[in-house]
Amino acid sequence: MAESNKALLCRRAVVNFLRAELEHRYSRENLARFGEFESLPEEVLTAFRAFVLDRIYPEPEKRMQLNRAFETLEALLHSPTRIQPLVRATLGSFWRLGRKIPAAIQAGRRTMQAFGHVCAIEESMAEAALAEGLPSGGPLEQAELAGLFNELPPEPFERLVNGLVALLHSLSDRAMLEAALEIAEKLERLMLDSPKKWTEAEKAGVTMARETLEEGLALFALLDPTQTETLIEGVERVEWDWIETLREEYS
Repeated sequence: MAESNKALLCRRAVVNFLRAELEHRYSRENLARFGEFESLPEEVLTAFRAFVLDRIYPEPEKRMQLNRAFETLEALLHSPTRIQPLVRATLGSFWRLGRKIPAAIQAGRRTMQAFGHVCAIEESMAEAALAEGLPSGGPLEQAELAGLFNELPPEPFERLVNGLVALLHSLSDRAMLEAALEIAEKLERLMLDSPKKWTEAEKAGVTMARETLEEGLALFALLDPTQTETLIEGVERVEWDWIETLREEYS
């Protein structure tokens, strides 16, 4: 099997494994083990599961699209010549929203960081699989993937959990989220009005950012402040329980 094909198979197997693990730990049955989720309405749990599975770790094909969109968006934000026209066109919003802007930018950064932490674990597991000569002929097995998971040091998982918690705290700030959404909507309209100035990947990146902010706003609109903190605390417990359980089961 060609090395490029093996690398692709490894990456897809890792993506499928991590998504299946995510689906399991946010299933109704698993969440019932944690007291933080007992007081939360079912519509909140359903919305949160959808947000995590659609925006943090979607199915493989969408996952690859999301990966490209994030990479393009990050490149756009770090390119002065590309971003300056957008900033000039949205100066009115920046001026009016004032002190909310740094928090809005931080939320966007945390979204990309959370995504980056997932990518780092993916890449490390895929590299470990190739280094061990996997796959040897057939598809990677659950036990093999879990074994690769357990070979990783704790730091990537600490960054993943801390990054997800920080992202949820940012998204729970309604005023900030509304400010970020307003800017994303304006940027998207500007790109649609001048489509030839922007690549399809750049437009897709901004659309993805707007959709993520909309879904985050809709999710946290279902919660009062007390429930918000409860949800975030519950998520942190679920994540650490998953890591510790998987390590114990396949150690």
